[in-house]
Amino acid sequence: MSRLEDYANWLLKNKEKAGDEDYRRVALAYKTLRSNEQAGITENEQLNNRVVREQAQLSADRKTFDPTTDMSGVNKFRAGAGKAFSDLAQGASQYLPGGATRQDVAESRRLDAPLMATGPGMAGNVAGNVAAAVPAAMIPGANTVAGSAMIGAGMGALQPSVSTNETLKNIGVGAASSAAVPATIAAGKVAKSFVEPLYQGGRNQIMGRALRNAAGSQADDAMNAMKTAKSAVPGVEYTAAEAANNPGIAAMQRTATAADPVAMNEIASRQMSNNDALVAALKGMAPDKAAALAARERAASSLYSAAGPKPVQMTPEIEALFSRPSMQEAVKRAGKLAAEKGQTLDVKNLTGEGAHYIKMAMDDIANSGAASGIGKNEIGSVRNTLGDFLTNLEQQIPEYGQARSAYANMSKPINQGDVIDKIAGSATNFRGNLTPAAYARALNDKTAQSVTGQKGATLAKVMDPDQMKTLGAIGEDLGRADYANTAGRGVGSDTVQKLAFSNMLDSAGVPSAVRSFAPAGIVGNVAQRAGQIVYKDANEKMAAQLAQALLNPQDAAKLMEAGMVTPKMIALMNGLKRGGTALGAAAPGLVQANQKEPF
Repeated sequence: MSRLEDYANWLLKNKEKAGDEDYRRVALAYKTLRSNEQAGITENEQLNNRVVREQAQLSADRKTFDPTTDMSGVNKFRAGAGKAFSDLAQGASQYLPGGATRQDVAESRRLDAPLMATGPGMAGNVAGNVAAAVPAAMIPGANTVAGSAMIGAGMGALQPSVSTNETLKNIGVGAASSAAVPATIAAGKVAKSFVEPLYQGGRNQIMGRALRNAAGSQADDAMNAMKTAKSAVPGVEYTAAEAANNPGIAAMQRTATAADPVAMNEIASRQMSNNDALVAALKGMAPDKAAALAARERAASSLYSAAGPKPVQMTPEIEALFSRPSMQEAVKRAGKLAAEKGQTLDVKNLTGEGAHYIKMAMDDIANSGAASGIGKNEIGSVRNTLGDFLTNLEQQIPEYGQARSAYANMSKPINQGDVIDKIAGSATNFRGNLTPAAYARALNDKTAQSVTGQKGATLAKVMDPDQMKTLGAIGEDLGRADYANTAGRGVGSDTVQKLAFSNMLDSAGVPSAVRSFAPAGIVGNVAQRAGQIVYKDANEKMAAQLAQALLNPQDAAKLMEAGMVTPKMIALMNGLKRGGTALGAAAPGLVQANQKEPF
């Protein structure tokens, strides 16, 4: 008798000690056992059959039971995102000793299938794969086609796989998907370059980019200068190169105007008119010298005449001054000056007129300088002696001091006219043009000293502030003109005459060194000739318009604005490219996560 039968008999005798459910269950089992025994099935066979049935039922339940049934949408999303990072870790471990095997990957894929069959799970996996690819998209070069393809290939290689063939396909999917967006943007840029020469807005952009490329890293500064630069000299009109003060713009202007006869004649005429305006401004500052001389004579002569016959008292201070070597030398020179005018200098009976002769002699000694072998310190002492002498003299004869003051004040416009004449004569060549180098040499204190005969004279003291501003403005304009004519390395005429073709090469990203490298250079020449045929009219229009625009700084600045790529635009474009790289690099992970069978 089996233990089940023994237990059944015990339950029949002890119903009160067993629960109703246990009783019914055991009774049913006992009944089944008896039925099977009558059919010739042993108890052990019955137990084996039960195990087989239970295993089959468990297998069927596993096929129909969804482990995500009790998961919320948020948890499914999180699980999907986590799977993306888990897959990368598993894929990376496949390259390490003791890492995940192909079978491990297949089992993980089977277990994750229910999750990936849900919408939130798939969405989370997409977000996770993209998030995992974002750091890689920040790698330098990720915004280029080649760089993004390499990043996508690397992300594909890190995906877990069940075969070498699947790994290779993951690499291919990653490379192609990542490069798709940068390649599309680059292709669009190249396509746009083929159309731009055919309409005015596009031609403006081409010329603007050419100017910006010529200006280099100072393109924005040059553009702003062309918008605002204006000469302080009436009648002077800047060209773009003169306003921008940029070597690249200067070189571009020389090439563009030389290639266009109309512009070349206009710039020659502009230079002539600007020179005339500068000469007029310089000479226009000079006062009427004859009128100034007459006014000075009227103002000072009556005062000098009143001071001339008045006696000079020989005070102890004056006697002490006459004992100095410089005064003794001055007395000798003063005697000669008086004699030249038919007069006699009597120091013992000194008058205002005689004192004036001594003053003029002291001026000659003080201004003779190195030419007479007098050192700097000695000249200073001579001037101090002269100052003391004049102070004592003017205390005794006030009219003499007034005459000297009037003479000095009325001499200033005369000195100013002489300085201006000196500068103009020194800085003007035989054609009547002011030359920058000669003007710069003449615009210094030595000119003021040579004109006034005073070694301590300075240009700033002789000239009025407004005159100094005008002199400086003339010098600045001469410097700008010289800069425009000489600065920067010459730009080849092809740069201006073949703007359309150069724009296409730039848009395609072809390096300058490759353009002329054989056999690429041969192919490029052929393509360039073809481009010249197709875009001949557009190139001619752009060359002429560019030359004319460079004659007007504001027009050139507008062209530069048309071709301007702002930092925000660059950042946006790079962001789009990097975003495309990240999305593309996530593609292998999305494909892998949805694999049912190895592909």
